[in-house]
Amino acid sequence: VAGPVRCADCGVVYANGRWQRASAPEGIASGLCPACHRIRDRLPAGQVILDGPFVPAHREELLRIARNEAEHEESQHPLHRIMQIDERDEAVTIATTDIHLPQRIGEAVKRACRGELEVRYGSDEYSVRLHWRR
Repeated sequence: VAGPVRCADCGVVYANGRWQRASAPEGIASGLCPACHRIRDRLPAGQVILDGPFVPAHREELLRIARNEAEHEESQHPLHRIMQIDERDEAVTIATTDIHLPQRIGEAVKRACRGELEVRYGSDEYSVRLHWRR
């Protein structure tokens, strides 16, 4: 990306070599940030799967933990976001735009609710899948 750009979807600004939440100067070019590209393409970099008999009774708590971690992460890194949350009977799948947020979510859930956490990196090194179960 050359020069300042404002994401047409989410409004983050690319300036000084990084994407950030900032006010956009007049006449700035418009484009899409990498996170919005992933969202449009439905191509998550990370996935957190929360499953097991513990999930149905504690679904709201688990989702609150995930959303709190996402909010904190996005405040520092605006390209690290939850893309989608898919809720099923005994499982919740959270898709993210990066590989760091799933790790934060998985560790936070494990700290708060115990359980088992398994981490698998993709062969491309820029994808991760975390599976938490209790």
